[in-house]
Amino acid sequence: MRSSTRIRLIEPADATPIAAHRVRDFEAFRPWEPAQPADFFTPEDQAERIDSLLAGYRTGTVRPGVVLADNQVIGQVTVGGILPHPRARRARRARRPSCAPDDDGRTRTAPCRGIHPTGGSSG
Repeated sequence: MRSSTRIRLIEPADATPIAAHRVRDFEAFRPWEPAQPADFFTPEDQAERIDSLLAGYRTGTVRPGVVLADNQVIGQVTVGGILPHPRARRARRARRPSCAPDDDGRTRTAPCRGIHPTGGSSG
């Protein structure tokens, strides 16, 4: 049976499965995670974190998501430190994803292959 994995925007309802994962994986992540108070691992505290992350999403500074496997939450990912780009306004008007410069330093003018403006990929 083939499984499906994807990332979507985090939702308040994700607090309970994320809290369960944090409790389950505490020992595995201890070397890399900062120490947290006990209530950090509760669904209520995770719900507060999600509200804060979504507030950052609305201002455009973070992109919080959950990783899904067969529509079940299996993890969390957050892209932070998002800074506005000087050409962002033009890119939004064109509705094309921005691409990294080629080896010679020039940015491609054709749409990026395999990247969709919705954040997904074609391959």
